[in-house]
Amino acid sequence: MTLVPRHAPSSTLSRTLPLVVVITLFVATVAVAQPQPIDLGTLGGTTSTPAAINERSQVVGSSNGHAFLWTATTGMMDLGTPTSSFATAINNLGHVGGGVLSGDPFGTHPFLWTPEGGVVEIEPPHVSCCGSMVSAVNDVDQVVGTLDALIRPSRAFTWTSTGGMQTLGSLGGATAAVDVNNGGLVVGLGYVVPHLSALDPRHAFAWTESTGMLDLGTLGGIDSQAVDVNDAGQVVGWSFTVGSLVSCPPAPCIHHAFLWTATAGMVSLGTLGGTNSEATAVNADGWVVGQSDVTQGSDAFLWTPDHGMADLGTLGGGFSSALDVNDRGQVVGWSGTADSGVRRGFVWTAAGGMVELPPLPGYASSEARFVNNRGYIVGVSCSSACPTGNPRATLWVVPVKDDAQQQLADTIDLILSYNLTKLGTSLTDKLQNASNFVAAGQVSQACGTLTGFLHQVSAQKGKALTVVQAAALAARVIRIRNDIGC
Repeated sequence: MTLVPRHAPSSTLSRTLPLVVVITLFVATVAVAQPQPIDLGTLGGTTSTPAAINERSQVVGSSNGHAFLWTATTGMMDLGTPTSSFATAINNLGHVGGGVLSGDPFGTHPFLWTPEGGVVEIEPPHVSCCGSMVSAVNDVDQVVGTLDALIRPSRAFTWTSTGGMQTLGSLGGATAAVDVNNGGLVVGLGYVVPHLSALDPRHAFAWTESTGMLDLGTLGGIDSQAVDVNDAGQVVGWSFTVGSLVSCPPAPCIHHAFLWTATAGMVSLGTLGGTNSEATAVNADGWVVGQSDVTQGSDAFLWTPDHGMADLGTLGGGFSSALDVNDRGQVVGWSGTADSGVRRGFVWTAAGGMVELPPLPGYASSEARFVNNRGYIVGVSCSSACPTGNPRATLWVVPVKDDAQQQLADTIDLILSYNLTKLGTSLTDKLQNASNFVAAGQVSQACGTLTGFLHQVSAQKGKALTVVQAAALAARVIRIRNDIGC
């Protein structure tokens, strides 16, 4: 059977005076003027739905029954699948994963698209049907997703160009992979009994090549689900503390957002004073976002290791939900408004609070779903109520103005923590030289120095630098180059 990742059920949410949480967070200075929406277009027809954005601000999704890739230079382009398709993931190389309707048996098959090779189905013939797809692609082109077989339970898989397709094992029944980090840690969910009912117990799992599939357990209830993982191996999601999806109602049931680490295991993040909470995303620093019950309604939250869970408020309505957070502390999601039934996207920062992201002209509602470290936010505008009212892919840009010299200094500190001896000295010297050029206003020289740094990091990936270290350094320096105008 197909195992589809499911979100925690909506609960009776609350809104009394929210918990007063006083926090001081380091964030970049951002403009708080209302950003203007940018129409990403369609492949014909009136609707398009984004699924992901990478650090190059490339967006993927589906429109008019076909997978698309959008860039600022090309606009929206069809990935060229021969039949119906959809894109679900993109890495920082611009490689796209998704599903295409084809094959024998006929059904949806997972694919990887690259500019050089186009669409390539990444499974052996006759392995899957019906609902197989890609969930995530990391920066070393490790693809994860779910194979849906005709006669066997669906199976989480990982695929690489060198190792081919590998299923990840089982907790007792069907499994589905949700995300993978740059170190190859895969997270997802699996049934813990070999039954076919969608209401059977399921647990979050983590998988690596060396450990195999690990059951992450629960917070005391029956069900749990992992939804995101960062490169530090921190996993977030939700778990029942009492009861399960099948038991409530009428039996009592409570679910909480969790953070899981290899050392501490699964830890509840609490709530904003109401009963339930759930996490949706985690950034590189372990900041977690999601939504939590308050006294009447539910509010978006940001949880940090230093300050715990903070209420981000709403745009005037009784509900809000945070869907993503970048490494600069920008949180995006949606909120109800004082106009009943109207949902609007938002971007939140500690400096500017919650700022509305308006829909495209002629559209009633909006929803912000993903944000990259450049402050490019992608979501949808809807003709009626989001998320189902004729959605159209929409972009908002809220650039972050960090101090480049501080970013360079932080990256130097990161390199020193790697204990790389001669290579570390060479890399830190390049960054210090780039910082000096920035201070002197010599942007072109700084850009050239940072390009040399990236070439050296690329050459040492998998050698003196681990793949994860190289990916982290490259992401930081690419971001700095963008910020200074390279």
